[in-house]
Amino acid sequence: SKSIGRDVLKRISIVCLILELPQVAVLDEPTTDMDSTQALYLIEFLQEFCQQTGMTAVMAIRQPRKEIWSMFDNVSVLGYTHVLFN
Repeated sequence: SKSIGRDVLKRISIVCLILELPQVAVLDEPTTDMDSTQALYLIEFLQEFCQQTGMTAVMAIRQPRKEIWSMFDNVSVLGYTHVLFN
């Protein structure tokens, strides 16, 4: 029997979340377990979706490549107990 990969499950959960059309979608490391191309496609999709619907996406992301970093409108870097950069 085949099992569904973690990257596929992550994409399905993101689609289920945005289908509800919330004003704010909170995503915990949405690009984890994706290769760099998949991660870029996902962030491009989220950016376009947010622009078209007015939804705000808030996410935790680790080590985004420069193409993804440049797509963010606002960035805050959090330390253990406080904001390091905003």
